[in-house]
Formats: sequence, structure tokens, C-alpha cells
Amino acid sequence: MSDVSLPRDRAPRAGVSATLLAALVALTPVAMLVPSTMVHAQARDTSVRLADGAVVDITVRSGRLVVRGVDGSTGRVRAARGDYQLRSTGVTLVVMPTEGERNASKWQDQQAIELDVPRGVRLVVSALSADVEVRGITGGIDVRSTSGNLRLDDVGGRIFAETLSGDVIIAGTRTGALTLARVTTVSGDMQLRDVRGDIEVRTTSGNLNVDASRITRFTAETMSGDVRVSADFNSAARVQVGTHSGDVILRLPDEARGQLDHSTVTGELSAVMPLTLMPGSAGANRRGGNVRRFEFGPASGSGGVALQLDISTFSGDVRLVRTPRS
Repeated sequence: MSDVSLPRDRAPRAGVSATLLAALVALTPVAMLVPSTMVHAQARDTSVRLADGAVVDITVRSGRLVVRGVDGSTGRVRAARGDYQLRSTGVTLVVMPTEGERNASKWQDQQAIELDVPRGVRLVVSALSADVEVRGITGGIDVRSTSGNLRLDDVGGRIFAETLSGDVIIAGTRTGALTLARVTTVSGDMQLRDVRGDIEVRTTSGNLNVDASRITRFTAETMSGDVRVSADFNSAARVQVGTHSGDVILRLPDEARGQLDHSTVTGELSAVMPLTLMPGSAGANRRGGNVRRFEFGPASGSGGVALQLDISTFSGDVRLVRTPRS
């Protein structure tokens, strides 16, 4: 393990050195490491070649982390300042402030770590209070932060994102490579765009805004936040939304058809399309809410998407609206 401390008053120069490389690299399977004799106290850019499908594993304490997917097989790491420590076991990169900066309020505002890595790597990030930005990674992402905001743009593969108090923004690739997304936050808002496949989102007090296509399964849970979903779905897709006091707006394509199970205690249901109450469907769920089953859309056998909608609220209202195809 190498432990490199860079002094606060020495500004990094634009090129990057082997300092970060020897200290870096959470890159597996194969990374070309610089010999330890090349490690010194001056920070410069560091480049490393990565095998296809490598895993980039980063731990950052605070500040801001930016990861960009690039073409080719070479990764690169840069830092805006030098008052940090880097520790590497060869498979894990740990980034933290020096002892004198750990309690400084300006640390989170000014410290920045930037990485360029091949698009197809698998990215794993653990952050304490850092904001995390990722763009162009298609090999899958697992990012967890305590209080930072998460922004993932033009990403694909399997996405797992979790933060306690930060906001989350995720935009999938236009090629449809994003196959699964699991997103969790406590008090932050969520916004998902161009996502598809299997989607699961959970929050306590944040609002959920989802723009999706070709969804096979969609699950959303919140306590006080509103849920707004605009999507088209694969045949026989399953949609399950649960909220306590938040409202639910579900925007469906014109040709959508299927069944709706709606349960609520004091909330109201409205829809722009006809809803047919199925005989014998009234009842109560385990929370005491009234449960009713409806059919909507064209008659069975007439084509279109057959959906299974399960929407449950305590006091929140539910609205079903149409989205005409362009």
C-alpha cells in the first residue's frame, strides 16, 4: 500500500505524474502500475491502461468526484488541488483530505477529483459527503453517498444508486443499453430520463419524476413525495406504485390497456380514459384502504400493451392521463 500526502501550498501542474498512478488505482482486472521508485510529492496527470471490462473502485471522503467514459483503453486521473492523500491496495483507491484539511469547511467546496476511464468499465463509488458526477459509462455503475448529490448521464448497464439526503439525476443512453436501475434516497428528489428495462425507485420525502420507455417492471415507493411517470411499457409489464400522502400521476400511451388495482384510504382516483369496475373487486387491503380493480383501454384481444397497474396511497390522489404518440 502506498500513502502519498501532497502539501496544501503546492498547486498541481497541468500534466499528472506517477504520484497518482502509484497511489491510484482501483482498476481491475489488469492495470499497468508505475514502479514505487517513481512516486514523488508533485501531483501530475496519471495515465493507466485498462483491460476490457475492468472494475474501477473508488472511495472518496468529500468534495466532488467527476468520472467520464472515453473511447480507447487508457484511463487518466487528475486532481484540482494537492491537499489530499491517496492510498491504494492495487484494487481500491481511497481519496481523503490531509489531516489539517479534514475539518476545513472549504474542503468540500474546492476539492475535485476527475477520472477519464474507458466507457465499458464497471464503476463502483463510495462517497461520504461528496457530489458525484458520471458521464458515458456503459458497463454498469454502483454508487453510494451519504449526503452528496448524484448525477449519472448517458449511462448504461446495471445501475445501483443510493444517497441519504442528496438529489439523484439519471439519464440513460439513447441506444437503450441501460437494463436495470435501483435508486434509493431518503430526502432527495429523483429524476430519471431515457431509462428502460427494470426500474425500482424508493424515497421517503423526495419527489420522483420518471421518463421511461420499454419498461418491463416499474416499482416506486415514497412517503410524502409525489410520483410522476411518463412511460411506455413492454407487453404485460408490471407497474407498482405506493405512496402515503404524495400524489401519483401516471402518463400512458394511447394504445395502453390492462388492469388497475387501486387502493386508498382518503385519496381520489381520476382518469381521462374510461375505467370499468370489475364485479366483486371491492375490498380492503391490510392497511385498511379500499381496493378496487378496473379494466381500461381497448378490449382484450384488440392489440396494444396489456399492463398490470397496482397503485396504493393513503391520502394521495391518483391521476391516469394519456400521452399521444408523436
